[in-house]
Amino acid sequence: MTKLMDYLPDYYQGVREMDRLLNGEQLTLDELETFVRQFLSNQFVTTADEAGIKLMESELSIIPNSTDTLQQRKNVILLRLLPPAAITWPYFKQLIQNLNIPIDLQRDVIKQTVSAMFYNRLPTSTEIKQLQYIFNTLIPANMVTKLFTPTETQVSFKQYYGIATVIQVETVVNAKGAN
Repeated sequence: MTKLMDYLPDYYQGVREMDRLLNGEQLTLDELETFVRQFLSNQFVTTADEAGIKLMESELSIIPNSTDTLQQRKNVILLRLLPPAAITWPYFKQLIQNLNIPIDLQRDVIKQTVSAMFYNRLPTSTEIKQLQYIFNTLIPANMVTKLFTPTETQVSFKQYYGIATVIQVETVVNAKGAN
C-alpha cells in the first residue's frame, strides 16, 4: 500500500499538523486502494472474487448450482467466453487440461469417436455438465462421444475345493471247488 508519509516534502518533516493530516488521509487512501484492487481483479475471470463471479454470471445468464465451488463457477464462465479458435486435437486436449478436469482423452478417427476416461474417481455433476457442453460445442456433430467412469464393486464368492477320485476295482475270485 502507498504510504503518504513517503511523499511528505522535507520542509514539512516534523510538523505535527501535517503528520496528523496525512495519518487521517492514509485511512481513506487505503480504502480507495483496496476498492481499486478489487475492481481490477474482478475484471478477469481467473482473479475475480465471489462478487465479481456473481456479476459475470448474471451478465451471461448463467445460473450456478448451489454445490458449485468458486473454481467450478469460474470454469463455466471461461467456457462461455472462449474466443473462436481453430479446434485442433492439441488445442482441445490443452483446453481440458486448463479446466482441471482429470480425464484421459482418446480419439479414433476411423470410427469417428472421442473417448474420455476419468482417472480413479467418480466425476462431479458439474464436471459432467462441463464436458457435455465442451463435447456439444467443440466436437464435430458426426463424431460420437463416450464418457467412461471407473466404478468400484465388492463381490464375495464362496469357492469350494474338493478332490474327486475314481477307483476302478476288478474283483477276481478263484474259489476252490468252483468250475
